[in-house]
Amino acid sequence: MKHFLSSLVLVFLFSFVLLFSISYNYDKNFVDFCNNDTDCILELINNGEHYRLCEFANDSDSCFTYVALKNKNFDLCSLTTNKTDCLFENALKYNDINLCKQIEQQDNCIFSIALKTKEVDLCNNSINKDRCFYSYALILKDVEMCEKSEKYKKDCRQEILNETN
Repeated sequence: MKHFLSSLVLVFLFSFVLLFSISYNYDKNFVDFCNNDTDCILELINNGEHYRLCEFANDSDSCFTYVALKNKNFDLCSLTTNKTDCLFENALKYNDINLCKQIEQQDNCIFSIALKTKEVDLCNNSINKDRCFYSYALILKDVEMCEKSEKYKKDCRQEILNETN
């Protein structure tokens, strides 16, 4: 019963917010109802067009990142205190190496997508592609893949052979 009433109140509040937030006049009273709870505020935001309500959330970074992820609106990452984390998370979700190229940890981001998608050739987009191929080969314990890492080829082979013996 309590869960039903909470859901009913959220639906009512959500409908109320949609009616009055068209003018982008974000009334703090709506957010006060949520006691700045991030999950509650996310219910109010709906499809992302009222993303400014995230400013009132206890964890505004998570709120903005969630809305950015849900709506593929990567510009919202600039509203977080850590734009890099937001872009990294979006890059991983959408396997988008172009987002990786906007952050300092570009190589880590590209490598993570290469591992996730099992597309080793994405390492060619990395600034330090030798390191990317080397790391990929070590994780897969693939001596042949060590060949793609010119700089670390010998170390790569040796490390894999030592682990397998």
